[in-house]
Amino acid sequence: MPRQPLGQISGNSNYRGGIEGRFELTSNWRSHIVDRAAGGQAMKAISQDLNIAPSTIQNTIDQAVSCFDNKSLHQSGRPNIVSDSLHCRLLREVCANLKIHYRDL
Repeated sequence: MPRQPLGQISGNSNYRGGIEGRFELTSNWRSHIVDRAAGGQAMKAISQDLNIAPSTIQNTIDQAVSCFDNKSLHQSGRPNIVSDSLHCRLLREVCANLKIHYRDL
């Protein structure tokens, strides 16, 4: 939401880029949804009460297990192709023979 002088301040009004249809959940909304689902309330009822799309409710509940203290965990990323021991061995080989070609390693 763009800055406006004397505009309404709301901690839960979090529109991405000021676009009305692209709503981002704050941590307060996220925890509220997860608490309601843990309490046994149906997703349809949560969606209607909070006026949030059912798909957003479903994704929030599904992804709640991958959050710690209501903050997203880092992604593990791609594993290294070369292990540490192989990396050290390659460095030793290159240092011993500076004119070695890549295909000879």
